[in-house]
Amino acid sequence: MLISGQQMKKHDMKMGGSLLVGALFAITYGQSAFGQTITPPPQPTTGPGSAQYLYGVVQSGPFTVSGQSKKSGYTYYTFTPVGLHPTQSNPHPLPTPASAPVVLFLSAEDSEAVAYSDYLFLIQQLAAFGYSTIFANYTQKEEQKDYSAVVEADLKDALNQLTTNATLVKPTLGANGQPLYTVVGHSEGAYLALNLAATAVQNGVPVPAAVVSFEANPGKLAAFNAQAIDPSTLVILLVGDDDDSGRICPSVTVWSQLTQIPSVYKPFLYARSDSTGTPAQLANHWFPLTYTDKDTDPTYYAVDNRDWNITYKLSVAATACVSDGLYCDYALGNGPLNQYGVTTQTDLGFWSNGQQVLPLVLEINPVLAFSTDKCSTN
Repeated sequence: MLISGQQMKKHDMKMGGSLLVGALFAITYGQSAFGQTITPPPQPTTGPGSAQYLYGVVQSGPFTVSGQSKKSGYTYYTFTPVGLHPTQSNPHPLPTPASAPVVLFLSAEDSEAVAYSDYLFLIQQLAAFGYSTIFANYTQKEEQKDYSAVVEADLKDALNQLTTNATLVKPTLGANGQPLYTVVGHSEGAYLALNLAATAVQNGVPVPAAVVSFEANPGKLAAFNAQAIDPSTLVILLVGDDDDSGRICPSVTVWSQLTQIPSVYKPFLYARSDSTGTPAQLANHWFPLTYTDKDTDPTYYAVDNRDWNITYKLSVAATACVSDGLYCDYALGNGPLNQYGVTTQTDLGFWSNGQQVLPLVLEINPVLAFSTDKCSTN
């Protein structure tokens, strides 16, 4: 599969786009005083959530882990960057890279939300920015106790496939000589991503450079020791206000256990729902999906601001930060405040009426912030 794109200057770190100001505030049902529908912000023109793609994308697979049968549940897909054909607007595109950092993507477990197609646009965003992305199809296994083993086997086999298959792109190696990769997960997939980072050394798996966790949900998965995560790992944890405390607390608990990681390298972000316009920007459990009717009110199938300015932005930024030193202000939230009092990390743009979309909140101490939820810190 190929998606179109344009070459992006890698040093471009600024959030662009004009800001709509001075318009009327929303009143009811996403309508302005003139009866016009208030709509969410368009996709950013620059930055990790933008459409300034470096590459096209090639989808390959499904691959089956060596030694397993096709029906075993040990399968995965790869999405790799490929050079674009020259166009009038992009006459000198980048060629296919000789190597690329890797992203392992782990989906939610829910039976209605496990196909790569439900996250396809997020996966394509990562690959189009130059990161070979693996979709581990771990949910084909019926027992949750098998998930971690499947994820580890998929990762190892996929890294070997990327290394030896001449039609794919070799993994970039980090300073430790291992493949440089990020794990991005949603719901159960987020919990598995954190578990993978915590058990990588003991299980003989390469240590991830970053983990991006969207609304981690342990379900019936086994607990793990977050203090075993390598102290150099960048860990981004995000929860939403329209999720229940049973799904917020696991992320709070993990954050509290990451005492080996400096606070700046373990940002904890809180997404807030905003119903100013249509579609409402709900921070529910399913908003990280990019092509589904489960994340939006009213129901529709499309990507929107929560994709561009939350899941796209944070996933690409984390990977770019640990691999190239780019977009670290988006990933860490340590950039300067703009004139509206937000950073590139927390900024979610403006509704079409000029009202600011409720920005993300970077929680300095989520244990205190969510104390009424009585989250465990053990």
